Amino acid sequence: MVEVLSRLSKRRTKLKHNVIFLFNGAEENPLQGSHGFLSHPWAKGVTNVINLDAGGMNGKPILFQVTDPRLLSAYSKLRRPNAQSIGQFLYSTGIVPSDTDFRIWKQFGGIQGEFSILLQSV
Repeated sequence: MVEVLSRLSKRRTKLKHNVIFLFNGAEENPLQGSHGFLSHPWAKGVTNVINLDAGGMNGKPILFQVTDPRLLSAYSKLRRPNAQSIGQFLYSTGIVPSDTDFRIWKQFGGIQGEFSILLQSV
């Protein structure tokens, strides 16, 4: 996220919409960071989320969950996109008994449009 923030801050033209970078934790404790953000005034204007997560090792980033077709369309225009659909299936069916910050934002904050990228650790 720091690299993305750095690049966005060096743009010559302004972005059409504001971007909020949320560095939160407490994932192991019922996603308290996600719940906490919803009480912040900035949460009221959020329309889409890009969730960066880390796991695994020695690989390139993988798009593993998308709920908004507009975001998938934008991602497909990258020079070398890397994605698969199994993540969305596993989360939506409950086969993977895990949770994401986005579920909290969608269920309790009405925020739509998840775009999750798994950043492989080196």
